[in-house]
Amino acid sequence: MDKPLRRVAIFGLLLFFGLMAQVNYVQGSQAESLRTDDKNSRQFADVFNNPRGQILAGNTVLASSKATGKDNPKYGRDYSGGRALDARIFSPVTGYFNGGASKIELAYNGLLGGEDRRITQQRWFDAFIGKPAEGADVEVTIDPQAQKLAYQRLKNS
Repeated sequence: MDKPLRRVAIFGLLLFFGLMAQVNYVQGSQAESLRTDDKNSRQFADVFNNPRGQILAGNTVLASSKATGKDNPKYGRDYSGGRALDARIFSPVTGYFNGGASKIELAYNGLLGGEDRRITQQRWFDAFIGKPAEGADVEVTIDPQAQKLAYQRLKNS
């Protein structure tokens, strides 16, 4: 083998080992920080494949999960039965959930998502057989009629 070809082969081999060292560094020491980074949308991919619990006020369903009919995501969040007016009325209470959350959706995220320890300890057999925990329902103490009346009065003023 002549000298220039040997140098190119050695240089290519060094580049290959450098690449392998970099890959091992990223996967070994930075994996957790990359997985939990706010800019990583993959951390929310599995969140929408399991139904979340409902948010209730008396007999009124303020938020629920509905099947999308797709493979991914399987479920979407529906606020107040899909009525746009009700969704605006109760949004200051319920907040939103789109991977991130606010208000009730944030405060009770563990219960609604089925990840809270109170749920997982009660349903240990489901976890044992590999069935994901279903989210618990959360009932708030607001009066739906009073909330609607307040919304209408604020809207008219």
